[in-house]
Amino acid sequence: MQQLEPIEGIDRFEIINAPLLAPSLWQFDDPAAEIRCRPVERALGQVVGKWNPDVVHIHGFEGFGAGIVRALRRRAVRVVVSLHNHHPYCPQVFLMRGRRIACTDFDGGRACETCETGIDIGRERERRAGLRPTDPVPVLPVPPMPPTVGLDEDGLPDAAAHQILAASPATWRPVEDADFLPTRHEPASTPFARRRMAYIAALNHADAVLAVSAAVAELAAAMGVDTKRTRVVPIGSWAAGRGPVRLGHWPLGPEDPLQLVFLGFNTYPKGLAMLIDAIALLPVNLRQRTHLAAFGPGCRAMEPRLAELSPWLGGWELGGGYDRQSLAGLLEGRHAGVVPSVWLDNGPQTAIELRAFGVPVIGARIGGVPDIVQDGADGWLFRANDRADLARTIALLFEDQRRWTSVQKQSRPWIPMAEHAARLSELYRSVL
Repeated sequence: MQQLEPIEGIDRFEIINAPLLAPSLWQFDDPAAEIRCRPVERALGQVVGKWNPDVVHIHGFEGFGAGIVRALRRRAVRVVVSLHNHHPYCPQVFLMRGRRIACTDFDGGRACETCETGIDIGRERERRAGLRPTDPVPVLPVPPMPPTVGLDEDGLPDAAAHQILAASPATWRPVEDADFLPTRHEPASTPFARRRMAYIAALNHADAVLAVSAAVAELAAAMGVDTKRTRVVPIGSWAAGRGPVRLGHWPLGPEDPLQLVFLGFNTYPKGLAMLIDAIALLPVNLRQRTHLAAFGPGCRAMEPRLAELSPWLGGWELGGGYDRQSLAGLLEGRHAGVVPSVWLDNGPQTAIELRAFGVPVIGARIGGVPDIVQDGADGWLFRANDRADLARTIALLFEDQRRWTSVQKQSRPWIPMAEHAARLSELYRSVL
């Protein structure tokens, strides 16, 4: 453990060469190690002994293990846990089988055993400790992507696309919150089951468990977390009060494009690939008036896919990472932001930022998205991972332009960070 330079008066500490690896997926092959990691617990004990905190707020267990809650409580420290992802129940965080399909049956932990391919944990520990300075950073194999919609020379879905639509592969199956809820609980007889039960026990030893959305609270209860200690506390946003930005011209003229924007990391669960499929399913005349912009790390990787669609697309723009100062400029002139999550997305910041800047949101009806977007009030919801339903939702904006005007007028502010911080401070007092 070492102390870092404070930031704006906030003390910072860093654990060096922790035995548990983060990100969690790198620790996948040794779930038992996450149940109790004594070196990390001792390191945290040093901080507690030096700084004497009243409350410890845990925002993630990756690299720490489940045992830190009990270790902190033994020192008479109050513990608050925020659930920003599903790491306590799923070592690869997303509750997705092979990072592609909703995990609908944990099967007592047996489903995890064939879900991922881990790394050499011992070798990676040595690399981080400087004992293998020439070793590269581990790279996990990327699972195959789902089949995509191809177009023929007339811009219509080609024969292969029709076969995909008829076959309805598992990666195309629509998902709902209920798909992720456990339907049965078995004794913790496998390493992954014992890992999950250890984290649930840790949450039940915390003084308060904060769910960032109603869906997260429902999942926690289904997993076995005591509902009496769980509270739904939406997160605040730095963007609150910064908007609204100037939106695209409306109503659309006969040739005007509909300007859609996607924000965030281009990782499979965030659904950018699914969004492009949905646009490909639009009628040709509407697709030729649809412009898609995507900004965030990895978004430029979609260039080959969009280039294929270019002859029948109203335009596209791809950009990499962005900062807070540039976000308003990226949103200027857009008609709607799309949040096409294909996992039980806890509480997507991008949906919050779009709403904070007054941009109507087309969002998946999954996870925390419905807590942020009210269907027909300040945006529209579609069935998650349902390409056809998303295409229908986009098409309705062309066909009933009063829908956009109504939603734009009902744009609501989001929770400022100061208000969120005040609520957390009150919550800390309550657990004391």
